Amino acid sequence: MTAHALTIIIVSFNARQTISDCLRALHRQTVQGFRTLVVDSSSDGTAELVVREFSWAELVTSPTRLFPGDARNLGMRSVTSDIVGFVDADCIAAPDWVERVLEAHTSADPAHVIIGGSVGVANPESVAGWALYFCEFSAWLATGEARPMPDIPTCCYSFKRGAFESFGPFLEGSYCSDTLFNWTARQAGHTPLFVPRISVLHQNPTHFPSIARKLRMHGETFARIRARYEHWSPAMRLARSLTWILLPPLLWARVASRVGGVRGYRWPFLRATPLMWAGFACWSWGEAVGYWANPREAA
Repeated sequence: MTAHALTIIIVSFNARQTISDCLRALHRQTVQGFRTLVVDSSSDGTAELVVREFSWAELVTSPTRLFPGDARNLGMRSVTSDIVGFVDADCIAAPDWVERVLEAHTSADPAHVIIGGSVGVANPESVAGWALYFCEFSAWLATGEARPMPDIPTCCYSFKRGAFESFGPFLEGSYCSDTLFNWTARQAGHTPLFVPRISVLHQNPTHFPSIARKLRMHGETFARIRARYEHWSPAMRLARSLTWILLPPLLWARVASRVGGVRGYRWPFLRATPLMWAGFACWSWGEAVGYWANPREAA
């Protein structure tokens, strides 16, 4: 399989500070010949920067802000390649990212039409950045062998184009569209395959109040989508919303079990623990609001 079989879609919103590193990393890939498509709805000059400094990347713009799912659907309209990859504008792909993606799609079981990879930290100097990383990405450490996983984030992600036709489009007007896409594929017998050797580094935000707001918002969105997807009754929604206070220690324990034996992560984990607890509290409160905001909402 050649690189011409791959299109990489980068969704950007006010990503002027990070997208240059993202695009430079793609320009340095060990395998070239793939197509790069930036879908931008920024107001900070990101589009102008891409046109000026990265003319080899194709640009699609929107005058209004797009949610990630909306932007990915817009990008998919012009895709003709067999495989579609996704790297977020705040991520730096490993030099062999394209090579590994193509290799994985060639060798994987045909049932694995969705393949994702690991997420590391691009700015390890920030304690707040580590806190967000552990809250959001610790499930996808670059450890272990390739294995099926129910959910893989679209910051390091790829699928055969037919997967989009079968399980898409991405949910629009909301966050967590990648989670719903993965769940839909899994229900159809196509659980995503996690390949740790396919990797990106994530440039984490470092302003904790913004991180806290993001986690609360994502927790609420996740709860709404989960309750609808799993057809929860109003009583189930209420029960889950009332137990939100129990969720932060459970989430923290899960992260501790993942990173405790991984070299290089234990000290950042300990340093970030106070902020992690605060972040998990924000996420958990968001879940409570999401479950109970409209308990009689049709499933």
